[in-house]
Amino acid sequence: MRILYKTVWLCLLAVCCCTMAALPATAKVCFVGDPDCASGTDFGEYSDPKEEGESLCVDEGYITKTACDAQPTKYVVGYCPYNSDYVMCCGREYAYDKCVYPLVADGEKCGGKYKCKCDSGKYPYKQQNATLCVNTATGAQYMNSIASGASCAYTGYSNNQTTTNIYFTECLCDRGLYPKTEQECTENGSTPAGNSCTDSNGNTYYSACICNEDFYKVISSDCKYGTYITDPLCTQGDVVKAPKCCECNISTFPYEDMNHEEVETYTSCEKEIGCTRGSRYKATSCKLGYKIDGGKCVPKDCDEILVDYMNEKKIKDYSLYETGKTPSTKNVIVAADTGYGAKWENFYNKKVISGAAYAQTITGSDSLTKLVKQQCSEAPRIEISGTNMSSTSPLDFTSVIVDSSSSWWNKGGVTCTNCGIEGFVIYNDSGKSMELKYDSGKPNADNMYVDAYELVIGNKSTFSSTGYDYTLDNLEIKNTAYSKVFFSGKSASSYNTFRVTGKYTQGGAAGFRYYNVYSANTYIGCPNGGTGCGYDKDNTGYDESGISIYFTNWYLWENPTNSYNLYMESRSYLGYPTGQYLDNWGNYSNRIIGRDFMWYYTSVNDVLYNSEDSGRCSGAIGTLNYIDSNGSVRKINFSGEGHRLLCVGNGHNGSCGNRYVVWKGTGSHSESVNGGNCDAKRCVFCAGVL
Repeated sequence: MRILYKTVWLCLLAVCCCTMAALPATAKVCFVGDPDCASGTDFGEYSDPKEEGESLCVDEGYITKTACDAQPTKYVVGYCPYNSDYVMCCGREYAYDKCVYPLVADGEKCGGKYKCKCDSGKYPYKQQNATLCVNTATGAQYMNSIASGASCAYTGYSNNQTTTNIYFTECLCDRGLYPKTEQECTENGSTPAGNSCTDSNGNTYYSACICNEDFYKVISSDCKYGTYITDPLCTQGDVVKAPKCCECNISTFPYEDMNHEEVETYTSCEKEIGCTRGSRYKATSCKLGYKIDGGKCVPKDCDEILVDYMNEKKIKDYSLYETGKTPSTKNVIVAADTGYGAKWENFYNKKVISGAAYAQTITGSDSLTKLVKQQCSEAPRIEISGTNMSSTSPLDFTSVIVDSSSSWWNKGGVTCTNCGIEGFVIYNDSGKSMELKYDSGKPNADNMYVDAYELVIGNKSTFSSTGYDYTLDNLEIKNTAYSKVFFSGKSASSYNTFRVTGKYTQGGAAGFRYYNVYSANTYIGCPNGGTGCGYDKDNTGYDESGISIYFTNWYLWENPTNSYNLYMESRSYLGYPTGQYLDNWGNYSNRIIGRDFMWYYTSVNDVLYNSEDSGRCSGAIGTLNYIDSNGSVRKINFSGEGHRLLCVGNGHNGSCGNRYVVWKGTGSHSESVNGGNCDAKRCVFCAGVL
């Protein structure tokens, strides 16, 4: 504006000079392009334009410079051409000579200066504060977002200072603070959580994804063998969670490696159930002699492995017992407990041995032979049912437990080596033999016993037992023909136990060696469980019965309160009839033990004897049968001073008037006479004195 004015003035000055040189002094304004000055204005007489410019400046928007300087938000951008005291005063936001895109003019210019702004169509977004980005064009607000993208800046003025205003093309979320989208959370099995941020493009982001703790219960990195590949995973921060850990553990996959010769084929937990890491294995098949148990190849049980062995070795002489069946071979192996499917007839005329006993007979260094010896080590239980014992076929068992819930009637002879025998009533029929053997080299040598309600040994029967412990309610021996009835423990260094809780009735002769005997009521020479005790000369032999003991303790008293009774018919005895037996310490080995007394058979007493009458104690007694220390039947003549007797009772001729005596364990030994006779260390006692 100012330049234009100067140009006009120069032109006017030139025109005026020319005019004044040719014409009278008349003022006239001529314009460029009007050579004739026909349209010029005639000013008449000249006057100073400064004087008239004040009104012109005011009309054109100029103010005094003083007034402009007084406004701190404005500044001088130009001078009025009519009067330099007047200036064009514009706001300080009019800072641009030109608005260059992306700046655009914000309204009319002022004094040749432009107020510029950013193109709001492309740069509408401005950061209002730390958490708010605003679209200045629409007023839309975006919380937690940041003005981003391409930027546009312009200078403005506010609050008495120059400002820089920056606008952006977008409002975006800080993905460091808001890393998750709803889709990402969902795909990871989680749900969005925490603060959210929505950008100007309509995308919403979340600060975290939270897993459902009721479903995602474990942290994957804590699982030793990882998780199942088929299970979904959930990411929560840096933690990956899963519903459960992969169960690739020792109970399912017992092997850590496959350096195991017993395994034929195998599978891994990764292959079998899809664990994501780690490795354990289980067998899917085993080599001969093994079976799968909990994923591991373990040796088969005795009966199972014997099947493998007999098939592999083509064994024909032995057969394995099958429950309820009669074996086809004479030699039978019982490897496992039978249950009550076994019957007596399954074993007639058979030689029955345990798998453990059979294992001792085989040799070889192959793995199958070794497994048989390893697995077959215990005595099986043969649980026999049925009462068909009428057959006279013999029975032969070795290293087994024979258990019968019914009566066991031996009519054909029985041999049992290293057995355990359990039953209701065991009858050794008249004239038959039952032999219970001990073999230290065969299995079950430390578990030999007879446990039954009653053992009955019939007339003329042979019964021998070595190394067995006995627990019986009742024992009845009817051996009036003086056949061998002999119970022997294993050795003098370790006595076996013989216990009768009810009645022990002895007819004829029996012998004990290496035993501790506890019998609640012992009847010697009294048939029918004691009811037949009395003077008896009917040739039944019951009045000439005796029990020979060798290295044996016979208890009439047992702590704490058990007092036992000994009933003796006339001409009956308890003791050892001949010889003197010493124990390992040089003591005489037999003892009769009461509460207040203990008799060692030493220089005085060899036999505890109930005389038929007083004369039989001091004179010749006669010949009686007895069992010697080897179990053989012998005869001995109790007469003279060669045999020391302790007489109890005086029979029917004495003043006691009783034919049998009762020896009580609570009695006291006394050498007084009670209605009887006493003669040279042979004392006579009536019933009840001891």
